[in-house]
Amino acid sequence: MIDGVLFIQTGLEHYFYWQTEDRRTLKKIDTLITDIIRNGERVGLRTSGAVET
Repeated sequence: MIDGVLFIQTGLEHYFYWQTEDRRTLKKIDTLITDIIRNGERVGLRTSGAVET
């Protein structure tokens, strides 16, 4: 788990689920959380591709 992150109960349950079920998805979740801590919630991950809508 990432230090200093406060989860609501259901979010914490989902995080624990991914810890046991799919480490690749958990790594993506951790990457997103780390990016939000560094850059704020309105910036988003830096990607080279355009976002499709």
